[in-house]
Amino acid sequence: MTQFAFALERSTFADSPFVGINTYEVVNPEMVNGFIANSMGIKFHKTGKFKNLPYKNEQELMKNYQKNYTRDANNEVSVTYQMAKHKWGRIQAVGSLTLSQFHRPTRHSLCLDNYVDFDMVNCQPSVVNQVCLQTGIHNKQCIAYCADPKTWRHSIAKQHDLKPIYNKDTNVTTSTYEQAKKLFLSLSFGGSYAVWRQTYDAQGDDIIEVCEMEKEMGYVMDRIYKDNADMIADVSQSSQQWLKKSTQSRKRSIVGTVGAVYGTSSSRMLSILTQRTYWF
Repeated sequence: MTQFAFALERSTFADSPFVGINTYEVVNPEMVNGFIANSMGIKFHKTGKFKNLPYKNEQELMKNYQKNYTRDANNEVSVTYQMAKHKWGRIQAVGSLTLSQFHRPTRHSLCLDNYVDFDMVNCQPSVVNQVCLQTGIHNKQCIAYCADPKTWRHSIAKQHDLKPIYNKDTNVTTSTYEQAKKLFLSLSFGGSYAVWRQTYDAQGDDIIEVCEMEKEMGYVMDRIYKDNADMIADVSQSSQQWLKKSTQSRKRSIVGTVGAVYGTSSSRMLSILTQRTYWF
């Protein structure tokens, strides 16, 4: 069995086999043309996955994405990847021109008939949990959550009396289940239970098991930060602004970068298993 550790070696993880090769995404051009002609798509809010996009909305993104169609008849869009300046974390499509940057309903419509959706269930918490177990750390609540995440999410939604949230700009409703799921993803990346509660107007008292899991993930975050001196040095050198952040923010940043490496590794495994080089 492969032994994992909290520390990531620069020689192994500060590079990617997907940089410098030709990759393509298969998308029906008629769907793209119709999307543009009918002025479809959402506005991009400067939060979450959309916060660093250089486009105001999906229309702008789609028009630029359309320019990368190849000249042959295979309905293929050329996608070029690059590493972050500090060479760690998830690779990024040049110009953010890839299907993964569209919001889920748009992406799923464009992928219809061309792709099969493979996903690792509860990926980030499960990977963190497995690394902990392989290094002799037994996080009681994290283990329990990973064993039955759906039950935990439904229980959190009920105990905190969560309500569906409708976003009029995106025309998307975030279910109570999805809100609860975001709590555990946030904790896995060093996030705060209190901040999540405020964001989703969670009612009632704190849940003891979640508080314990937050402490468990806090220890993991401290351990990851302590064990990844090479990553910290590279990120520090690439951004003076990063050095001005609080210690807690820097810790969350490193945990996020390590998490991105884990996520990319899972994508590589799925690509090997399915004989594909596409992932979202």
